[in-house]
Amino acid sequence: MVCHAGLLAVLLTVFSAPAFCQSVVRLVITDGEFGRYLSYRGALSQVPDGSVLNVSFHYADYDSRHPHLIADRFCVNGRFIRWGSAQHPFAGPIDLVCIKGSQTRATQMGSVGN
Repeated sequence: MVCHAGLLAVLLTVFSAPAFCQSVVRLVITDGEFGRYLSYRGALSQVPDGSVLNVSFHYADYDSRHPHLIADRFCVNGRFIRWGSAQHPFAGPIDLVCIKGSQTRATQMGSVGN
């Protein structure tokens, strides 16, 4: 009996540990804001590493490469967890969801130099 209670206490401790709790940061990019979000000191770079990043695109000059630019620069391994399927924000939601990474391909490539 004690063994089962001890195991339950260990499992509850492990699953409630802060390492398993990730914050979700939702950003909505509107007209004329894409460049500022991508900038060195922009909103995307201010998101804490390890956070779940949820980015929505709500602007007329949307390009299908924009989610890929964000993922390559800010997401762990340049990968999405989920990505909306609409071709354009006015045709439906395009939400990019990923885990914010600490060092991405863009920063690795930038540190190599020419």
